[in-house]
Amino acid sequence: YAAVLTIAATLLLVEGDGAVRIAGWLLAAGLGVWALSSGYRDGRKALQRGVLVIAVVALFTLTVRSSLTLSFKNPDTPVEMLVYTQTSGDIPRLTDQINLVAKQSGLGYNLPIVVDSTDGYAWPWAWYLRHYHTVSYVELGQQPFQADPNAVLLISTLNSGLIQGDYTQEQYVHRWWFREEAYRDLSAGDVIDKLTSLDSLKALGNFFLYRLPAEESTGSTDAVAFFPRSYGNIASTAQPQVNAAPARLPDGRIVFGSAGNKQGQFFQPADVFVDSAGNIWVADSRNHRIEKFDSAGNFVTSLGRSAKVAAQFNEPWSVAVDAQGFVYVADTWAHHIQKYAPDLSFIASWGVPSGTDKPGLLELFGPRDIAIAADGTLWVTDTGNKRLIHYSAIGAPIEAVGSEGAAPGQFSEPTGLVFANGRYYVADAWNGRIQVLDAAMKPLSAFSTGWASDEIIDKPYLAVLSDGRIVASDPANGALILFDASGKRLGTWKPDANVKPIGVAATSDGGFVFTDARQNQVQIVPAALVNSLFK
Repeated sequence: YAAVLTIAATLLLVEGDGAVRIAGWLLAAGLGVWALSSGYRDGRKALQRGVLVIAVVALFTLTVRSSLTLSFKNPDTPVEMLVYTQTSGDIPRLTDQINLVAKQSGLGYNLPIVVDSTDGYAWPWAWYLRHYHTVSYVELGQQPFQADPNAVLLISTLNSGLIQGDYTQEQYVHRWWFREEAYRDLSAGDVIDKLTSLDSLKALGNFFLYRLPAEESTGSTDAVAFFPRSYGNIASTAQPQVNAAPARLPDGRIVFGSAGNKQGQFFQPADVFVDSAGNIWVADSRNHRIEKFDSAGNFVTSLGRSAKVAAQFNEPWSVAVDAQGFVYVADTWAHHIQKYAPDLSFIASWGVPSGTDKPGLLELFGPRDIAIAADGTLWVTDTGNKRLIHYSAIGAPIEAVGSEGAAPGQFSEPTGLVFANGRYYVADAWNGRIQVLDAAMKPLSAFSTGWASDEIIDKPYLAVLSDGRIVASDPANGALILFDASGKRLGTWKPDANVKPIGVAATSDGGFVFTDARQNQVQIVPAALVNSLFK
């Protein structure tokens, strides 16, 4: 029986669904029946022996599997609590790419390399690049940085917006760790909440059986590798190539994208916009670019770094396209708005960082969304300054509305902004509500959403469907919320246990599109599914 139980436990530890897992459950059920029948036939001591055998063999199998997984599958990956702070596997992989560039460019160990020394980034590059003769370790300030045009740059994500020049780029994890706050200093209330929540119990089971942690249990410091475009495709030969085609799920949803910086991939996608032709535009924020897809999720083109059309952005969070095809980008941490022609040629930019208590109309603190008014002018959520700003289509300031507070027409962290049916809908994030304003920006109503997080990534966005219903993202809770036109909550939908919806936009068929910043994907939800998804 012990041997059969070992086989059953092993089969149950195979991640995923299928015949193998079913066989494991059948064997386990058979052994449970054996233990009960033994107790019934031979008395309580026989039942105790049966339970003891099951417990010992199950725990032994778990111990062996955990040891093998830690030693051979995840020796340096922080899904294991024994991995405290560890250099990620991206470092040796990038070293191979740098060596390939050095060899095929003819520069060899004379290839110039610049390493950002912020936050200890020089290590372990000092070891991996020890054979190169022209490695520079620099402290970047606040000014744009230009290096030798032949140099490979290894730059902290925090400083990547300072890099100027013609590069392809690749996001990578520099080091990572298992966050102690995931298990330390838990109160009795925290433990009770986790043990009484089905979602928490499922997450704990997935971790201990399959090492699938919640995102907040791991931490990392990230960086960007910049390869001069003059090297052509040399650096890319060691990298994954173009992202896979969109996938249609059995219920009709279309999913596209994956983690990376190739065309059709994403790194923390933020807001999404659907233009009048049905094209889907995604603010690929941490790749510092905008990507365009057709209505079925097929890649069309891109604007920014690692893109078909070069441009400079610093974590853009939103994009909007007007009726004439002009493209507007909320370049969030460059604190300005950029405008591009339909062919993606640059037209104009406006805005400077806000540094005063009474900022002017061109002083922006983290613009997060753009709404195009009926007359073609723009409204922008100036998030950190708690207001909305009105601009002409070429950036001339017109007016600002709102101030910090919780009264009607006041805001605390306004993020998503939509103009539909002659009204403006504002995601007033830290007030936990959606505000509705008329065409003259006068408050009409407000309704609660339950938003409570003040994390920098948990910024909600809105879409107004063709029938007037409102879809709001709830990033902190991994959910989307549906309201009727009056603000009555109709239901909540969690697409999966490990998602973070942020951007959301309506489609012409009555459905919507949303971005998932955790799985680095975009989903298209057809109208026919909306009622059945929100419970």
